[in-house]
Amino acid sequence: MEPGSTWDLGVIRLHKPSSLIATVLSTQDLPPSLSLSLQRTDAAFDGWLGGFWMSHQGANRYRSSSLEAGKYTLTWNGGGIADGSRSVEVGADTEERTDLTVERGAPVWLDLELPELRSFRLVMTETNLDRGTERTQRFYVERGATRLPTTPHFVPGRHRLRLETDDGRSGETTVEIPSDYSGVSATLKIH
Repeated sequence: MEPGSTWDLGVIRLHKPSSLIATVLSTQDLPPSLSLSLQRTDAAFDGWLGGFWMSHQGANRYRSSSLEAGKYTLTWNGGGIADGSRSVEVGADTEERTDLTVERGAPVWLDLELPELRSFRLVMTETNLDRGTERTQRFYVERGATRLPTTPHFVPGRHRLRLETDDGRSGETTVEIPSDYSGVSATLKIH
Protein backbone atom coordinates (compact mmCIF):
# COMPACT_ATOMS: atom_id res chain seq x y z
CA MET A 1 0.00 0.00 0.00
CA GLU A 2 1.17 3.43 -0.84
CA PRO A 3 1.01 6.30 1.64
CA GLY A 4 -2.39 7.95 1.44
CA SER A 5 -4.05 4.79 0.05
CA THR A 6 -7.63 4.01 0.96
CA TRP A 7 -8.53 0.70 2.61
CA ASP A 8 -11.99 -0.80 2.19
CA LEU A 9 -12.87 -2.50 5.48
CA GLY A 10 -16.41 -3.33 4.45
CA VAL A 11 -19.35 -2.59 6.73
CA ILE A 12 -18.61 -2.37 10.44
CA ARG A 13 -21.66 -2.64 12.68
CA LEU A 14 -21.36 -1.59 16.28
CA HIS A 15 -23.83 -2.84 18.85
CA LYS A 16 -24.44 -2.26 22.50
CA PRO A 17 -23.56 -5.41 24.49
CA SER A 18 -26.31 -7.17 26.40
CA SER A 19 -26.36 -8.22 30.04
CA LEU A 20 -28.04 -10.87 32.19
CA ILE A 21 -29.22 -10.39 35.77
CA ALA A 22 -30.01 -13.54 37.76
CA THR A 23 -31.98 -13.44 41.00
CA VAL A 24 -31.33 -16.48 43.20
CA LEU A 25 -34.30 -17.80 45.16
CA SER A 26 -33.68 -20.08 48.14
CA THR A 27 -35.29 -21.15 51.41
CA GLN A 28 -31.88 -21.09 53.11
CA ASP A 29 -29.08 -18.55 53.40
CA LEU A 30 -26.89 -18.52 50.34
CA PRO A 31 -23.26 -19.53 50.93
CA PRO A 32 -20.59 -16.92 50.19
CA SER A 33 -18.98 -19.46 47.88
CA LEU A 34 -22.02 -19.59 45.55
CA SER A 35 -20.74 -19.14 42.01
CA LEU A 36 -22.70 -18.48 38.82
CA SER A 37 -21.29 -18.68 35.30
CA LEU A 38 -22.49 -18.64 31.71
CA GLN A 39 -21.31 -20.91 28.91
CA ARG A 40 -22.06 -19.97 25.31
CA THR A 41 -23.94 -22.83 23.62
CA ASP A 42 -24.58 -21.55 20.09
CA ALA A 43 -23.43 -23.75 17.24
CA ALA A 44 -20.57 -21.32 16.56
CA PHE A 45 -18.90 -22.41 19.82
CA ASP A 46 -17.48 -25.86 20.49
CA GLY A 47 -18.66 -25.95 24.11
CA TRP A 48 -15.25 -25.14 25.61
CA LEU A 49 -15.15 -21.47 24.68
CA GLY A 50 -17.34 -18.53 25.48
CA GLY A 51 -17.46 -18.75 29.28
CA PHE A 52 -18.43 -15.78 31.47
CA TRP A 53 -18.51 -15.38 35.27
CA MET A 54 -21.44 -13.60 36.86
CA SER A 55 -20.45 -11.03 39.46
CA HIS A 56 -22.26 -10.84 42.79
CA GLN A 57 -24.26 -7.61 43.01
CA GLY A 58 -25.31 -7.96 46.65
CA ALA A 59 -28.12 -9.86 48.37
CA ASN A 60 -29.23 -12.54 45.92
CA ARG A 61 -28.42 -10.85 42.58
CA TYR A 62 -25.72 -11.74 40.06
CA ARG A 63 -24.86 -9.98 36.80
CA SER A 64 -22.90 -10.63 33.64
CA SER A 65 -22.34 -7.82 31.14
CA SER A 66 -20.78 -7.45 27.71
CA LEU A 67 -22.65 -10.45 26.33
CA GLU A 68 -23.39 -11.08 22.68
CA ALA A 69 -26.88 -12.15 21.72
CA GLY A 70 -27.28 -15.92 21.77
CA LYS A 71 -27.97 -19.04 23.80
CA TYR A 72 -26.15 -19.77 27.05
CA THR A 73 -26.15 -22.33 29.83
CA LEU A 74 -26.35 -20.70 33.27
CA THR A 75 -24.55 -22.89 35.82
CA TRP A 76 -24.36 -22.56 39.61
CA ASN A 77 -22.49 -24.31 42.42
CA GLY A 78 -21.21 -23.59 45.89
CA GLY A 79 -20.83 -25.08 49.35
CA GLY A 80 -23.99 -26.84 50.45
CA ILE A 81 -25.96 -25.95 47.29
CA ALA A 82 -26.85 -28.61 44.71
CA ASP A 83 -25.10 -27.94 41.41
CA GLY A 84 -27.54 -26.86 38.75
CA SER A 85 -27.90 -25.40 35.29
CA ARG A 86 -30.52 -24.06 32.93
CA SER A 87 -30.68 -22.64 29.44
CA VAL A 88 -31.11 -18.91 28.91
CA GLU A 89 -31.30 -16.81 25.78
CA VAL A 90 -29.92 -13.31 25.63
CA GLY A 91 -31.30 -10.89 23.05
CA ALA A 92 -29.36 -8.18 21.26
CA ASP A 93 -28.91 -4.84 23.05
CA THR A 94 -30.98 -5.93 26.07
CA GLU A 95 -30.81 -6.43 29.81
CA GLU A 96 -32.32 -9.88 30.36
CA ARG A 97 -33.54 -11.02 33.78
CA THR A 98 -34.04 -14.53 35.10
CA ASP A 99 -34.93 -16.13 38.43
CA LEU A 100 -33.45 -19.42 39.54
CA THR A 101 -34.25 -21.59 42.52
CA VAL A 102 -31.40 -23.38 44.28
CA GLU A 103 -31.65 -26.40 46.57
CA ARG A 104 -29.52 -27.78 49.35
CA GLY A 105 -27.07 -30.45 48.15
CA ALA A 106 -24.57 -32.98 49.47
CA PRO A 107 -21.02 -33.48 48.16
CA VAL A 108 -19.94 -36.41 45.99
CA TRP A 109 -16.23 -37.16 46.26
CA LEU A 110 -15.52 -38.86 42.97
CA ASP A 111 -12.22 -40.74 42.72
CA LEU A 112 -11.09 -41.08 39.10
CA GLU A 113 -9.16 -43.86 37.45
CA LEU A 114 -7.90 -42.29 34.23
CA PRO A 115 -5.49 -43.57 31.59
CA GLU A 116 -2.04 -42.18 32.42
CA LEU A 117 -1.49 -40.85 28.93
CA ARG A 118 -2.25 -37.13 29.12
CA SER A 119 -4.57 -34.39 30.34
CA PHE A 120 -8.27 -34.63 29.46
CA ARG A 121 -11.26 -32.44 28.88
CA LEU A 122 -14.16 -34.25 30.54
CA VAL A 123 -17.90 -33.94 30.09
CA MET A 124 -19.87 -35.25 33.06
CA THR A 125 -23.51 -36.09 32.45
CA GLU A 126 -25.50 -36.32 35.68
CA THR A 127 -28.88 -38.02 35.46
CA ASN A 128 -31.17 -37.70 38.48
CA LEU A 129 -32.84 -41.12 38.33
CA ASP A 130 -35.61 -40.09 40.75
CA ARG A 131 -36.60 -36.86 38.98
CA GLY A 132 -35.75 -37.88 35.42
CA THR A 133 -33.61 -34.80 34.81
CA GLU A 134 -30.23 -34.62 33.12
CA ARG A 135 -27.51 -32.00 32.89
CA THR A 136 -23.86 -31.74 31.90
CA GLN A 137 -20.76 -30.14 33.38
CA ARG A 138 -17.35 -29.68 31.78
CA PHE A 139 -13.98 -30.12 33.48
CA TYR A 140 -10.35 -30.00 32.50
CA VAL A 141 -8.35 -32.67 34.33
CA GLU A 142 -4.55 -32.57 34.51
CA ARG A 143 -2.45 -35.63 33.85
CA GLY A 144 -2.22 -37.81 36.95
CA ALA A 145 -5.36 -36.35 38.57
CA THR A 146 -7.32 -38.65 40.86
CA ARG A 147 -10.30 -36.33 41.53
CA LEU A 148 -12.39 -33.78 39.67
CA PRO A 149 -11.14 -30.18 40.07
CA THR A 150 -14.35 -29.31 41.95
CA THR A 151 -16.62 -31.38 44.19
CA PRO A 152 -20.12 -31.69 42.71
CA HIS A 153 -23.12 -31.42 45.05
CA PHE A 154 -26.43 -33.19 44.39
CA VAL A 155 -29.89 -33.35 45.98
CA PRO A 156 -30.82 -36.56 47.85
CA GLY A 157 -31.71 -39.51 45.63
CA ARG A 158 -30.11 -41.72 42.99
CA HIS A 159 -27.81 -40.19 40.38
CA ARG A 160 -26.05 -41.79 37.43
CA LEU A 161 -22.73 -40.10 36.60
CA ARG A 162 -21.16 -40.63 33.19
CA LEU A 163 -17.79 -39.14 32.26
CA GLU A 164 -16.60 -38.87 28.67
CA THR A 165 -13.16 -37.71 27.53
CA ASP A 166 -12.45 -35.65 24.45
CA ASP A 167 -10.89 -38.74 22.82
CA GLY A 168 -13.98 -40.95 23.17
CA ARG A 169 -13.25 -42.86 26.39
CA SER A 170 -15.96 -43.12 29.04
CA GLY A 171 -17.08 -44.62 32.31
CA GLU A 172 -20.10 -44.39 34.58
CA THR A 173 -21.25 -45.10 38.11
CA THR A 174 -24.39 -44.63 40.20
CA VAL A 175 -24.44 -42.89 43.59
CA GLU A 176 -27.21 -42.46 46.14
CA ILE A 177 -27.32 -39.28 48.20
CA PRO A 178 -28.91 -39.94 51.64
CA SER A 179 -31.74 -37.74 52.88
CA ASP A 180 -29.54 -36.44 55.73
CA TYR A 181 -27.34 -34.71 53.10
CA SER A 182 -24.19 -36.54 54.21
CA GLY A 183 -21.69 -36.79 51.40
CA VAL A 184 -20.78 -39.96 49.55
CA SER A 185 -17.64 -41.30 47.88
CA ALA A 186 -17.50 -43.21 44.62
CA THR A 187 -14.91 -44.43 42.14
CA LEU A 188 -15.30 -43.99 38.41
CA LYS A 189 -12.99 -45.79 35.99
CA ILE A 190 -12.58 -44.42 32.49
CA HIS A 191 -11.48 -46.92 29.85
